[in-house]
Amino acid sequence: MGLFTDTLKASGAQTTATTGSGKTMPYLGPGKAYIDVTAASGTAKTLGVWFEGRRTNSDNWAKLVTAGGTVISSPAITTTGSGTKGRTVYGGAIVDIPSIPNQIRYRSSHGGTSPSFTYSVVLEANQGPK
Repeated sequence: MGLFTDTLKASGAQTTATTGSGKTMPYLGPGKAYIDVTAASGTAKTLGVWFEGRRTNSDNWAKLVTAGGTVISSPAITTTGSGTKGRTVYGGAIVDIPSIPNQIRYRSSHGGTSPSFTYSVVLEANQGPK
């Protein structure tokens, strides 16, 4: 048991929608995803990040939702916010994930004219007993 951290997306520039590769997780309870934007360019630019999960490699990916059916995602990041966890960044968001699935990945969308975002996505959760 203890704190578990995994990088779902290493910091890097993205100019189009992105689908991260799936990661298999150990048994985890609730967690948080930290989205840190260190650079951005374009006009009226926005970045949205959401999460998908599945139980096994043979299952289809599905958007993670809360008990109330709301998709678990970041608010639209326009790079006018503050960074997460005290990091010095251009902008970012912290996303609560009530239950980490066996496999998880992030997806993103970009809006605006010629948007480019340099960002990372890091998952943090307490590892529980099996």
